[in-house]
Parts: sequence; structure tokens; C-alpha cells
Amino acid sequence: MKLTIITVNNQDDYLAWKDAESEFISFVPPGRTISDGYFNELLSVFADRPLFRKLSMVSPSIDIAGESPVYGWLVSPTSIMPSRIRSSTEPYAVQIGYLPGAIIKKTALERLQPKFTMADLDNSINLSLELWDSGLRCFIHPKVSFEGEHRHGIPIKYQPVVDEKVRKIWKREMVG
Repeated sequence: MKLTIITVNNQDDYLAWKDAESEFISFVPPGRTISDGYFNELLSVFADRPLFRKLSMVSPSIDIAGESPVYGWLVSPTSIMPSRIRSSTEPYAVQIGYLPGAIIKKTALERLQPKFTMADLDNSINLSLELWDSGLRCFIHPKVSFEGEHRHGIPIKYQPVVDEKVRKIWKREMVG
């Protein structure tokens, strides 16, 4: 399994995934210290589920100084709320995964052609919803954490457009 790690200094850096020759892509902000086993743990989710072709993104939990970890986000009627309750000690599906530090299949990026901005949480929300809408899945690995910023722990006060098809999948698969 080959992974390309792309350091994102500006919006144009997101386009570097198109030139990557590896099967997996990860976008990380500059200056982050990442442990040796971090990416191996996330890649192991793909390796442990080779026949689960829908799995396209594995996100870490978010460690925010002074707060309990965030295990993805849940879409509510009026906002997007951080999920502070871990559903399992093993990787599991989440509605919204966190993009910085996540590992994404290049084939999913090729299929979706996402438009990235410099807003990490907006990218996370948009990419996660695009994955679900196209029949792909987003998992979180609760034992792997990425250093988040304080602002990511608060609710986001807007309602993204979530297709009814996606809501039915979440309900059927008991995600969230």
C-alpha cells in the first residue's frame, strides 16, 4: 500500500493529489508532528477490509487540548455537532470525518473531483457528504488521533444539504 502525504500550505496544494502515483492520499497542515505509526494504523483499516470496496476515507479522532476527543461530526436539524462519544474501540462508519490527517483512496478523489478550500472543517463536511452520496463510506479510527484546533470542537451553525438518499443510508446502517 503506497501513500502520498501532501502538505497543504495553500489551496493549490490540494491539486497535488492528481499527480500522485500512490493508491492513497493524505492532506496534512504544515508543521504538524505525526507519530511513526500514525499512518500505518489508518492504512491498516483498508488492509483489514480488502473486500469492502465502499470504504474510501479513514479519519482519525481529533484531540483538542483541554477537551474530550472528537469522534467525527453528526448532522442535526440546525447544525453540525462534534461527536464526543466513541461508538467502538474498532474503526466504524461516521457521518462526517475529519479531512486533515485522514487517508483517502485516490480512486474516490478521481471519481468525485472535490473542490477544496482552506477551511478544514468545510472540506471535511463536503468530502464526507460527497462520499456518502456516491455510495462510498467514511470511517473513523478511534484509537488514532490528530491534533485539532479549539475551534473544531464547537458546533457549526449551518445545515449542509444532505440528500434524503444519504439520510436513509445513515439510518439503515445506523450511522450517527
